[in-house]
Amino acid sequence: MPLIQLDAITKHYSVGQTIHHVLPPLSLNVKRGEYLTIIGASGSGKSTLMHILGFLDQADSGTYSFNGTVTPWADRDQLATIRNHAIGFVFQAFHLLPRLSILENVALPLLYQGIHGKPALERAALALEQTLMAAFSARFPQQLSGGQQQRVAIARALVTNPALILADEPTGALDSKTTEEILSVFDTLHQAGKTLIVVTHNPQVALRSARIIHLTDGCIVDDRLTS
Repeated sequence: MPLIQLDAITKHYSVGQTIHHVLPPLSLNVKRGEYLTIIGASGSGKSTLMHILGFLDQADSGTYSFNGTVTPWADRDQLATIRNHAIGFVFQAFHLLPRLSILENVALPLLYQGIHGKPALERAALALEQTLMAAFSARFPQQLSGGQQQRVAIARALVTNPALILADEPTGALDSKTTEEILSVFDTLHQAGKTLIVVTHNPQVALRSARIIHLTDGCIVDDRLTS
């Protein structure tokens, strides 16, 4: 059974009297442990698809089965629970809180699960070790480089031990050297069995994954393995 199964998912937005069909019926399966990249130009629908995959947005029609359970679109509390427990997010802008230490930033998702104090900080420290950022745990985001902040963001995504890691343009704000460092972290996570979906417009970033899906106007025009 795949971790993700999309069957004829659609999404549209209305602007005045005009309806924009961002995702026509789209179907997609993702296996557990797969490293997948979604690539496409601006406006191709890749971010909309990622938001639906991460329960940040709802499909208008179709079925989304996650980890064997059909998504209960009408139950916002249940969607939030799935999002907080089963998915780790990595964004281009890092979204680290400047007044919290690195360790506290990484521990933050655990607070939403009711895990506080020493247990949360211990798990955060382990996540920082996975991204080679343990030595910076007492610092604050503004004291780190962009690449270091993204490593912290990845640690934050890992701290809940999610079934899926979703990364939206994770290297978009980084130079080529730092991009390589972040992609090496993703390589390591994939080798450890994590399921990763990366959204990018950069073909070189996409080639690091095991599978590439190319979107154009919300449609999958290419779905191929890289090796």
